[in-house]
Amino acid sequence: MPARLCLRPYDGVMVKVVGIIAPKETQEINTEGASYTEAYAALNEVVPEGWRLLSVRIER
Repeated sequence: MPARLCLRPYDGVMVKVVGIIAPKETQEINTEGASYTEAYAALNEVVPEGWRLLSVRIER
């Protein structure tokens, strides 16, 4: 979601503009489990705060 810019005064008071950003870098994380369900749950647990899981692949 892009940040919005307020160009006009809002009722003559200071306006606080907040933008939400996400890192552009990617990072690979790995987990293992006895089953896909177990490994996937473990993967979600190690996603750092502020990041989101973009894709998952299975390696054998």
